[in-house]
Amino acid sequence: GRAIHTMLSGALLLETKNIQIESLFEDGRDYISFTSKEEMLDKINFYLQNDKIRNEIANNGRQKVLSIYSRENFWYKVLS
Repeated sequence: GRAIHTMLSGALLLETKNIQIESLFEDGRDYISFTSKEEMLDKINFYLQNDKIRNEIANNGRQKVLSIYSRENFWYKVLS
């Protein structure tokens, strides 16, 4: 839930590389993954200095969440 809420808020999600998030979202397009503390810090610094790229990825993630978890999709799955 934390990843979904982060994306819905419009923030850029930085997430430890894992198969769960990779099954739903595209790394580098919808969110950013990292595998070490050093890589995480490098990516934080990079995206803080690159507003356009950060905002584009954050927006992609938000739009993907909205398309997957829309009210219509939710109720369709519940009722079918």
